[in-house]
Amino acid sequence: MSCGPKIEASCTSSIETMSESSECEEGCFCPAGTLENQGKCVALEECPCKLRGKLFQPGTSVPKGCNTCTCTSGKWVCTQIRCGARCAVLGDPHYTTFDGKHYDFMGKCKYYLMKGENYTIESENVQCSGAISQVREIPFTEEI
Repeated sequence: MSCGPKIEASCTSSIETMSESSECEEGCFCPAGTLENQGKCVALEECPCKLRGKLFQPGTSVPKGCNTCTCTSGKWVCTQIRCGARCAVLGDPHYTTFDGKHYDFMGKCKYYLMKGENYTIESENVQCSGAISQVREIPFTEEI
């Protein structure tokens, strides 16, 4: 073309459509309605997606938590399912947080495990004598 865009839209740029400008350059450009991708002109639907430095072809799906993301027209489109979570406190004491991290904490105190607008869940660490108790210890697990 004798007068093409100064910056050509490509699959890797965020520029999908260029506005008409009085500034232009002579050269080779992709036809209208296509984007440059690795030296070729492709339709937007053929653009790959980038994730952690790697390119993924359109239609590729990857997990993201309990959701799935699919490469569509150069962008990741993810399902919006609300993921479930679980926390737990058991034993002498072992804590598991909603994000799956594990902690062992032997402090002697009461702790808020969770607070909401109209509820709280608390835990209390109590020092034991070390002797076998006649009271059966029942692990407490709260699932939200």
